[in-house]
Amino acid sequence: MVARLLAALICAGLAIRPLDAQMSGVKNVFVIVLENHDWSAFKGSSRAPYLNRTLLPQASHAEQYYNPPGIHPSLPNYLWIEAGTNFGVTNDNDPSSNHQSTTSHLISELAKAGVSWKTYQEDISGTICPLTGVNKYAPKHNPFIYFDDVTDANDPNSAVCINHVRPFAELANDLKTGAIPQYAFLTPNLCNAGHDTCAPQNDPVGQSDDWLSTIVPMILNSKAYQNGGAIFITWDEGELADGPIGLILLSPYAKGGGYSNSIYYNHGSLLRTIEEIFGVALLRDAANQADLSDLFGSAPVLTAGSAANGATYLPGGLVPGSWAVVKGANLSNTTRIWAASDFSGLGDRLPVNLGGVEVNVNNLPAAVYYISAAQINFQVPAGISGTASMQVFVNGVASNTITGETANSAPGIFPVVVNGTNYPAAVFLDGTYVGDPSIGPSFRNARPGEVVVLFATGLAPSPAGVLSSVIGVSGVTVAIGNVTTAADFAGLVAPGEFQINFTVPQQFASMAAGPYPISIQVNGVSSPASINTIPPGPIVIPIQP
Repeated sequence: MVARLLAALICAGLAIRPLDAQMSGVKNVFVIVLENHDWSAFKGSSRAPYLNRTLLPQASHAEQYYNPPGIHPSLPNYLWIEAGTNFGVTNDNDPSSNHQSTTSHLISELAKAGVSWKTYQEDISGTICPLTGVNKYAPKHNPFIYFDDVTDANDPNSAVCINHVRPFAELANDLKTGAIPQYAFLTPNLCNAGHDTCAPQNDPVGQSDDWLSTIVPMILNSKAYQNGGAIFITWDEGELADGPIGLILLSPYAKGGGYSNSIYYNHGSLLRTIEEIFGVALLRDAANQADLSDLFGSAPVLTAGSAANGATYLPGGLVPGSWAVVKGANLSNTTRIWAASDFSGLGDRLPVNLGGVEVNVNNLPAAVYYISAAQINFQVPAGISGTASMQVFVNGVASNTITGETANSAPGIFPVVVNGTNYPAAVFLDGTYVGDPSIGPSFRNARPGEVVVLFATGLAPSPAGVLSSVIGVSGVTVAIGNVTTAADFAGLVAPGEFQINFTVPQQFASMAAGPYPISIQVNGVSSPASINTIPPGPIVIPIQP
């Protein structure tokens, strides 16, 4: 019951804001290139259920992503993704006639910057550098083997090539063991890429969709993706013209949720984005095209002065061990409270990372209870005093720092907002709720002589980051209107949560019925008469003579 009340009160009145752009947090890039289809062949098609029902609702995507103007067939487009130009190549011939001596291309720049890379190609053996076609593997869909510095000038025994151009079957194990490179380029075979019509489906769109439904979840479930990954899915060229061919982005940093834009992009945009992520030079057309940053979310931003008591949402009074709140923008890519799974392996510790969101207070990790784009509820670490400096990290991307003042006591009663009225988070000993009976059958007015149980935070410093035991607090009084009574019991009963039991004074038997404002006092400090949630106003308790 206490957990249910706590979830209700902390989550009350929240506003959720969208994200903007945090490419800088990406550490691992996966590029998947499919074949020869316009965006209209996939988006909205019943032949691509996985893409439409699963990928697009969680991804960001570009509606106006094209192959570079007039660049056809496949090979020139793959070269463009790798180098920002097609080098004048206008055919799909093997490296024997189309190899390039330049070292000015993406993976060469990545190697110089110490960024690891591999390409995973379906249907190759991995024992030689695959300079010619085999099974359903097509060299024209593997741009890396067209550069002499990768193949040692078309040597099928090139160690550089063999080490970096690997069979697709190795992808699963590399993801599992952590051997995945920072830049991974994935090429399906001619069937799975949608280039050829193959049994058993005999439908290129359906073939690609089935392949994606197998491969993408495997990447999404990997640590490489979850700890800063980005998956780009696109097509090499339009079927009849230049597209649009579409591009899909999946990433913890993406706006996601089906977000799309109509900005003009082409393969130069994808190249530029990868170069910006890894901090290497912009090559050729990449310098001329817009990057894909609009598909990503923004770095987290904390609002100055937003640090507040986690019950009243009023600023100041951050008591060690109490619940507090900060507000801002881009503070999370999801909205949720902690769940049982978040405690797995923690013993008696509370989670300090919730959905990739962390809060540091004076460089100490804080337990995190609730996350949203606009708000985070956390427990103030124990042992801090004076001015507290707070910073949020979202998947490792840091926010600005804000400050707030700590205190030894700053009591706040948790509110429950029902039909625009702020009631206290309070119950009777029989488990029914204190509130206007019109709310529902489980609510009723308090009567003189009944014991009411309140829940609050910030009465006194308490343990933080752990599942704590009951700790008593003395000298607590409860004010109901102009009537003050001593608490029957006051103490810590859950992390950051205090319970106050009091008996409704008998003098209310001769007073008018109605809601009375209620507050608690400890060590000479009273809880605020009102709260700063939506709607604002006093917390009231209904009493029936």
